[in-house]
Amino acid sequence: MAVSWSNSELEKIKQQTLGDLAPSYYYPRTKSMRQIDYDMEGYLILQIKDQKQKLLDWIKNVTKIEVNNADRDALLDVYLATRLDDSSARINELDIMLNKYSELQGELLSSGDDPSRFASIIDLNQMVRSISRTVDSISIQRDQAFHEQNVTTILKTILDVTKSTDETQKELKSWQSVISAYPGQTAKSGKSSKSIPGAVF
Repeated sequence: MAVSWSNSELEKIKQQTLGDLAPSYYYPRTKSMRQIDYDMEGYLILQIKDQKQKLLDWIKNVTKIEVNNADRDALLDVYLATRLDDSSARINELDIMLNKYSELQGELLSSGDDPSRFASIIDLNQMVRSISRTVDSISIQRDQAFHEQNVTTILKTILDVTKSTDETQKELKSWQSVISAYPGQTAKSGKSSKSIPGAVF
């Protein structure tokens, strides 16, 4: 949906528009340059010069940060992938142990088609409780590995979206020339009007 401009805004846009010569920015998804549209051009033209300078200063700073973070992100990516593999392996290993115990417990208490035939034997239940203590610890370890897997997956997803790459750096730098292509507007000095006591308007 196109932006609705006022007549005064359209006049300012008309004075600074570059038309077919409007600048382009790098679009990582298609790995190509994309020319800004009319609405974006109007937005940049109407921006106050001071605000545009703040934006340029910010881009300059975060460009340096992106370059510095590139190696860190690469190491973090390897670390998270390793943690994900490790937690998945532990879950599989612990699941095998828990399944073996569940099968054993069923065999101890059941007979034929009756799954709880011997469940009323007090000493047998005591034995089952005794051998199940370690199972409780295994279950906790399994839960910990499961939560670690979930957290690591979330962190890796966030990293994939936010990590610095050659593509993201190229896009960021391309916005500098787009913003600088238009001088922008000079901020108006606000003058507050004072009311006159007893005056009628």
